[in-house]
Parts: sequence; C-alpha cells; structure tokens
Amino acid sequence: MSWAFSVANAKGGVGKTTTAVNMAAFAASIPRSDGSARRVLIADLDSQMNATQQLGYADIEPEKTLATHLIEDADLDPIIIRDAAGVSGLDLLPSHYHLAYEQLNKTELLRYGTWLRQRLRPVRGRYDLVIFDLPVHLGELSSNAVGASSGLLIPTQPEKHSVTGLPHLLSRTRTVFAKTEVPDPWEAVLVTMYDKRNSIERRWLREIQETYQGTVLQTVIRRNTDLAKSATGGLPIVAFDETSYGYEDYLNATQELISLLESATPRIAPVNRASNQ
Repeated sequence: MSWAFSVANAKGGVGKTTTAVNMAAFAASIPRSDGSARRVLIADLDSQMNATQQLGYADIEPEKTLATHLIEDADLDPIIIRDAAGVSGLDLLPSHYHLAYEQLNKTELLRYGTWLRQRLRPVRGRYDLVIFDLPVHLGELSSNAVGASSGLLIPTQPEKHSVTGLPHLLSRTRTVFAKTEVPDPWEAVLVTMYDKRNSIERRWLREIQETYQGTVLQTVIRRNTDLAKSATGGLPIVAFDETSYGYEDYLNATQELISLLESATPRIAPVNRASNQ
C-alpha cells in the first residue's frame, strides 16, 4: 500500500519543513510490518528549497532540480537523489530558488491540479510513502501536490497566529481535494514547538485539541534546539542525535501516523468536503 500526503501551513516558522524532512527520514528508517525496508520520497516544492538544504544539498545546480524540469515538463526520475543525506531508503526530489520564476511561466500547465500526479506516476510505485513539502503560499504547484495526495498534515504551533489561519487552509485544500477528485482524503494536525512550561501554549494546545477533535495527533513536538542544529548541518535528526527530544518526538509522531495510515479504521479525520471549518 502506498500513501502520499502534503505538509502545509499558511504561516511560516511553524516547523513545516522540519516536520516533512524528519518524518520522511524516520519513515524510511522504520521497517514495514513484514520486516522489509520502507522507501520514502520527499518532494521539495518550495522555491526557498528549505527541505533540499536541510538534507545537505544547498549548492545543487538548478538543472538537477524541479525548477528546470518544470520548464521542460520532463521526467522527474533523473533528478531524484537516492538515499538523501545518507539515509537508506530516503529519496529527495530537490528544489531550487529558480522554481519561483518558473511557476509563473507554467501557470496554465499547473492550473488543473493534476500535472504533478501525472509526472510522478512512473516513479510512484516504488515508494511506500511520498511526502510533499509545500511552500507557505498555496499556489498552483501546491494545489498539484494536494491533488496528488491522499491527505494533509498540518504542523502548527500552539499560538494564535498559527492556529487562526487553519480554517482558511482547510477550506482551500478541501476545494482542491474535490476539484481533483482525491478519493477519501484525510486531515491531521501535529502540534510543534511546544513548551509545556508556557501557560499560554498550554491553553492553545487545549484549544487545538478541542476544536479539531479526531484530527490532532497525540504526539506533540517539543521545542528542541537540536532540531535547528541538525537542519543547519544538513542532516535529519535521525542521523544527528538519537538522544535528543527532537529524535524521540519525531520518531513517535512518524510511528503514530504510519500506524494510523495502515489501520483498517484510521483515527485521523476524513475530510468533510462540505465543511469549511
């Protein structure tokens, strides 16, 4: 069984890329139920190329990234980086700053929301999991990622500005799910950068859990400087420091999400296409 999901939030600085990178790396490191290796693709769709840089490819040439291949509408397989950052089973579809300009030139191509689904079709079958790291701006390429996904993972800080934008994000992605006819899409929320000593964050955590019941993962990602250090070093936390809170939290979050996806009756909430809340 193969799954794909988009990691998105309309607010920056909430740990979106950190979540995409580390959950992808852990997913590749956790064997399947039969003991065999799991293969994971993380697709960096952000022109800021944060996921690409967090995996150690800051100096990659644009010709070897999605930027040039979007121009040429070419096959994606030749630019996929195998075993990214030395993590076995983790592959990367890299991005580049030039992607920001090329999207403007390809608006018509991307408009119907199915271009990415079609381009990934030749390689999708070799992966157990595909994770799309979306930019903050939900443009045409982001809509293509949602249209190629089975669900949406939303990292959010337990604070006002991160949480208040969620209804708009959910409304937009639900529209895309319907437009591109994604079957049985789901939504999940992951609380990040949490400090239980902060009373305001504790209140916002309760607010999130009450508002999005059945959607919020039980695992909470605590504030941890090792996550920033590993990103700066071009490594996911799984290859950086297994003694850190960041390692423990993202391992637990990944195991929880995989378990829910593999369950016959997943607890994560299915999308109510008629609802904008």
